[in-house]
Amino acid sequence: MIDVRKKAQKRIVDSLERVGKNSSLSAFFGESKADCKTFEEQGIQAGILSNFQKVADSEEARQFMTTSNYGPYLPELWPIITAWYPEFPLKDLVSVQDMEQDLAYIITSELLAGTNKADTFIGNKVETPSGPRNLKGRYPTGEIFGEELVGADLVLEEGNTVAALAYMPILSGQEDLENTKVEIWNVAKTDLIATYTAGTVSAGVLSLVDSSKVVVGNIELATGIITITGQDLTSNLLSVSYVWNIEFASDENIPTVVEDMKMVPLMAKPQVLSMKWTIFSEFLKKKQFGIDVRTQTTKRVLDLLFQYQVRYVLDKMYNGAAGGTVTVKIPQAGIDLNVRVQQFLNNLNTVSNQIQTNTGRIEGNRLVVGTFVKSYLESLPNTYFTPEAARDYGFNGPRRIGKIGRYEVYFDNALPANAGFMTYRGSEWYDAAAYYGVFLPIAPTDIINVNINVRQAFVTMVAFKLDKPTAIIKLNFENQEQEQE
Repeated sequence: MIDVRKKAQKRIVDSLERVGKNSSLSAFFGESKADCKTFEEQGIQAGILSNFQKVADSEEARQFMTTSNYGPYLPELWPIITAWYPEFPLKDLVSVQDMEQDLAYIITSELLAGTNKADTFIGNKVETPSGPRNLKGRYPTGEIFGEELVGADLVLEEGNTVAALAYMPILSGQEDLENTKVEIWNVAKTDLIATYTAGTVSAGVLSLVDSSKVVVGNIELATGIITITGQDLTSNLLSVSYVWNIEFASDENIPTVVEDMKMVPLMAKPQVLSMKWTIFSEFLKKKQFGIDVRTQTTKRVLDLLFQYQVRYVLDKMYNGAAGGTVTVKIPQAGIDLNVRVQQFLNNLNTVSNQIQTNTGRIEGNRLVVGTFVKSYLESLPNTYFTPEAARDYGFNGPRRIGKIGRYEVYFDNALPANAGFMTYRGSEWYDAAAYYGVFLPIAPTDIINVNINVRQAFVTMVAFKLDKPTAIIKLNFENQEQEQE
């Protein structure tokens, strides 16, 4: 079996070693290393730079770079490639990973149960849409709250209902007995039929009594065998709470969680943007301003392509959201600002908790908004909304704009003004609702002269996977006017 974690770490280490052995790569990597917060981010940056180095070292590239009319020159692209990953505005919204080739693998992760015990089986998902940490109430403290016995767990012997508890031996100290009880339910667990509690202990057997202190059954302390005398409960559900001796714990009866990291195959698909200019505009810029139109305009076009890449990710996430749509109210004037902001956060937290329930992961902590909420947040004092450091982007494109409460906030100029969505981003570099695999961030094709026009294309090869669509909830924001008293 492949150890995916070791393989992922090896890929990162290999990329860093390749960068270290190449003087030009090492120089460009050094310029951006400080912007990569973790060892994994440095490995991703190294992988992306290494991929572009393959393009620069190709025979075609060498021919282009020695052709006087080739543009843009590949050296002019290096600063753009170097800045691509550190400046990619969504790298903390989705998991961005480098790809070694166009058909490669990205790393995903989920938690699975690692033991067979009672109703917990090896391979069961721990983080599920029914809730996080779904381990069926098995606790390593020794206290079991409501172990459920039903169907095949129950046997009728000589008119008595008999079953075996999951853990033993059973403790019978005073506090332990106070925590011991048996509830009899219908199978749907909508009607509680009877409740039995602990009686006395004699010869290693704990009696069970009803509300009138009449003995109705017993539990063998050493074996965990439970018997309800004179009743056929095989069509019912028994919910048993008790305390077992944890000193007898083994690997089999301690809940075990295993991280299952997977390598998911993805195909990087090309995205192309073409650029045209005339030989007259090229001559004019060179003559009047001493500027090479191919170098200068190319950088502007690449900035545009960069924004198309960002646009692609946001559109895929918004259109693929499967967590539902929620209306979030923004309280308006009439009450204290602090109260209004707290109410707004409370409304967001309700959605955040739903993301945890939908996925079994953590609460939602990433918020993408349109102009309506952007304007509202940026009107708040910095004590409530912490804005991103001021920067002249030169365009009104998607970007991170700040933080409120637990939420990192991103602006998407293409969303309807009052729309948005919420998702989550885990602390690990591979833990997110969506994955963006990058084989080649940006590369130019050869130029073609057509009469008086010059044409060139720019290509990027990336892959996208929406791994947890229920972890994305669409939002509609509305003003909430204060009700008149």
